[in-house]
Amino acid sequence: MGILLLDFRSFNELALYLLSRLSTVTPTTSIACSDNRCYTFSALANEYFIVLRSPPPESKSCRYYYVDERGQLTCSEKPMPGRPCITVTWIKELRLSKEVLEQL
Repeated sequence: MGILLLDFRSFNELALYLLSRLSTVTPTTSIACSDNRCYTFSALANEYFIVLRSPPPESKSCRYYYVDERGQLTCSEKPMPGRPCITVTWIKELRLSKEVLEQL
């Protein structure tokens, strides 16, 4: 198994990166956040994954993030119809298997 790990400097940078990769076919994606870090991953090829990490957002009160008409990352409690968005899910902790830890 191969893992490509990308560490972003801020949650906003991770969110903007993910939003730039969304399309009308897949207009949403999700991020799992703990008190210390946010994670998302996707498969690159058979047994290869990309893991994206960042610090958590400043506020836990927002669940949906999208780019508004001014080009700014904006958050809300409801998804904005017609706009690609990121859903943030808060988790207690993330535990990695021994095999994944060896790759990181």
